[in-house]
Amino acid sequence: MSGQDRAYTLDTSVLTTDTVTAEAEGKTYNLSADQMTALGAELTYSGDAVKDGQVTVPAGGSAQVTVELRIPAKTVEHMKALGYTNGFYVEGYVYVRPVADAEGALDVTHSIPLLGWYGNWTDPSSFDTGSYLDYAYGTLQRPSHIDASVKNAMTWCPKGYGRGLYYTGNIYGSYSDSNGLEGDRHYYPERNAFSTRPESQWQFYALFPTLIRNASDVEVRITDADTGKLYYVNDYETLTTT
Repeated sequence: MSGQDRAYTLDTSVLTTDTVTAEAEGKTYNLSADQMTALGAELTYSGDAVKDGQVTVPAGGSAQVTVELRIPAKTVEHMKALGYTNGFYVEGYVYVRPVADAEGALDVTHSIPLLGWYGNWTDPSSFDTGSYLDYAYGTLQRPSHIDASVKNAMTWCPKGYGRGLYYTGNIYGSYSDSNGLEGDRHYYPERNAFSTRPESQWQFYALFPTLIRNASDVEVRITDADTGKLYYVNDYETLTTT
């Protein structure tokens, strides 16, 4: 509230994810941010008190401003080329910067955060990248969203053991904190063989999915790809990110 009209310049910083080349191995990681306006996005400001990118707030009153961000097709195609085929974040700040009055006095600059998603939020996978096997065998293709080596894991156990052991694809392979993977250093899916039968010496124990978004209901099933026979089902109900 003020005893005189105040003028403010409107400005917006809109960022999205970008890719840069890592220093090692030539892989691309999401490490930096890019200005959406530099990619062709268009910003407009509208309102009864808005003119030429400025808003004038009357003394003792208020003014309403609408900020609209238009993302053209060429910008979407640019993001798809970087690998964001299911959508991308649009985030940043709207700045309301004061214009000096006749005496040179300045009011406070306001920064208003914005966060949006371009695309369908449910299209991207809810599972974190990588798995326990990727960490064990060093086959992780890109950094995961959650900093944990035990994720998207399957466990099994000897008969009567009572708790799960992380499955590495080879019963004679194991992982130690000091030496890393010991035994067979390669994972071969075709070697996978274990049973859900109660008389088996090694038995399936459980699957542990790792999510990057909360889910209201998660059901894990193991079925025969040819017959559809159900071997395992577990309804986790609500499952949150780790």
